[in-house]
Amino acid sequence: MHLWSLAEYRPMPQSCRPHTAPVTAVTCLRLPEEDLSFVISAAFDGSIRLWETSQEPMEEPVDQRPALVTALAAAETSVGLLLAAAWNDAELHLWHLTSGRLQTLPLLYRCNALTLSSTGQLTIGGPDGLHGIRLDLDRLWD
Repeated sequence: MHLWSLAEYRPMPQSCRPHTAPVTAVTCLRLPEEDLSFVISAAFDGSIRLWETSQEPMEEPVDQRPALVTALAAAETSVGLLLAAAWNDAELHLWHLTSGRLQTLPLLYRCNALTLSSTGQLTIGGPDGLHGIRLDLDRLWD
């Protein structure tokens, strides 16, 4: 993976190889107040990896299962930093990144793209069209 800074000019990108298998999905999350940038990626081996760009990627995957991640999305919300992962076995995993807690929800639509807003609006894009779901964040993480 190659990253270019948005804040300053650098002639070469920052590079790392967090996966040994081909990547299936990537998302980024920028926290300007803390001056942090996170990259989350998934690969064909069923792994999801997280790294903060000023450091090396985490050695262990956030998750690894015998399924493929088809899309990722991350957002800073009222309940904290959340990561959403759509899997090809009809599961949607939501991680509360600071606590490591996980919620598994059924994925009712085939998913090739995800967005997650700060208010908990999850948009799923796929061959069946676009579908919007409002997540009750307080109830999910209470």
